[in-house]
Amino acid sequence: MAGGERRSVTIYYKRLADDANYLGDQTLEQAVREALNRPVEGARIKDLWRARCRANPKDDRENVFINHHQDDGNLLFGDLVCFTQGRAQALLATPGDVDEVDVAQFPPPERHEFLNSMMFWMLIGNHAFIIQSPGLRSEALEVYFSWFLTVKTNVCDHRLQVILADELNVANAGGAGVEDVTSIVIGGRVTGQSLAASDAREVIQPGGVDAVRVRREQRDLAEVTEAGDTGFADRVLKAVYGDQERVNAALRAMPEDATLKVSVKLGYERPKKDLDRSALRNLLIAARNLPDSDLSADTKSGKIKGDVIRLTYGPRVLVIGDLLDRNDVKRAMVEAYRNFIDNGRIEP
Repeated sequence: MAGGERRSVTIYYKRLADDANYLGDQTLEQAVREALNRPVEGARIKDLWRARCRANPKDDRENVFINHHQDDGNLLFGDLVCFTQGRAQALLATPGDVDEVDVAQFPPPERHEFLNSMMFWMLIGNHAFIIQSPGLRSEALEVYFSWFLTVKTNVCDHRLQVILADELNVANAGGAGVEDVTSIVIGGRVTGQSLAASDAREVIQPGGVDAVRVRREQRDLAEVTEAGDTGFADRVLKAVYGDQERVNAALRAMPEDATLKVSVKLGYERPKKDLDRSALRNLLIAARNLPDSDLSADTKSGKIKGDVIRLTYGPRVLVIGDLLDRNDVKRAMVEAYRNFIDNGRIEP
């Protein structure tokens, strides 16, 4: 594996938070293993890919499922993929020097589907290692495991909600550990450009002759933010302004080159005492699925933010075409686990 093209990736470390003990004596690794081995249609779930598909409740054409999976006895490794049944692929024609090029759509070949997104995961006990993708992030894995262990296989109590909590990377910022953190800052950004008026074009055919009618639309916060996640900023601003219309009116007055930063600082004032680890942990759980850019922490040694705030590992992984080589992804995740153990960042 020494040769070949490599790409830098970020492996996120997460750990199961199961305070209600819905897993009982099982670890997440053991529960998922049991679910994969459950009988279905004269086989086991791990032997029938369609048996592992979870349809999106809002669009049953969209499916998420564990595709490749590998059980080494002491760990589980696999991917999570998403596809939309029958979705066509748009292709751009690239001829010579012309004023514009054509866009065409092609259906998937027979007995194939175009892949929307793919992420990788590894479980060792209650430790989870994840490589996210733009379309599938850790929240998608939480939702899938929750469904897979309860609704699909009945392995766990149906009240189980799989929560994969972060570990802060404060040691890299000179801190003594999680106890060094005094508060968590959750924030987001909304750009004036993203809210600017946009063209929405409709093609109409009066008398058989094509014509174009242009409709000017004003976007609002309920539609878009810079990070693509409207929930946090929208809820905070509605709490400040009172309702959505007042939020939209205020944002439409923003210059297009401006960026509105929205943040909430969560901490506990306890004179002469450190912040309790369990209280901090609850804040981390609440913020676990926010983008790195929307999360920072105040510590006794200063502020940490961005992609260094969470405990991560940054290897270079082999690629085949545009896809990560899954065998090398597994190698890198095992390497991350050993690195964290050897450096005292996590316990076996």
